[in-house]
Amino acid sequence: EVPAAKAMFDKASEILGYDLLQLCVEGPKEKLDSTVYSQPAIYVASLAAVEKLRATEGQAAVDAIDVACGLSLGEYTALAFAGAFSFEDGLRLVKLRGESMQAAADASPSGMVSV
Repeated sequence: EVPAAKAMFDKASEILGYDLLQLCVEGPKEKLDSTVYSQPAIYVASLAAVEKLRATEGQAAVDAIDVACGLSLGEYTALAFAGAFSFEDGLRLVKLRGESMQAAADASPSGMVSV
């Protein structure tokens, strides 16, 4: 539907070595539960949403954005959107981040709680 978004997923698949769009659409969910896969998926899907905005509302809508911000993984999306680094470099960083976080989580039993 949005060629620029599809191109992002294609480039991501080339960098990651697996079909990210297929994983996002078809799963399996258990694989997407792993931060190794979920972090690149979230990063690419977030930037693909910008391409959807550009396709539906025009370049002016994207140009009208004055501020980009994010929390945790979202900071990488915001930085890529702002032009601080390329989509590809951001994806490589996010890939390494996901792998590192998964390795740390696998190293010892742990959990998370929200209050």
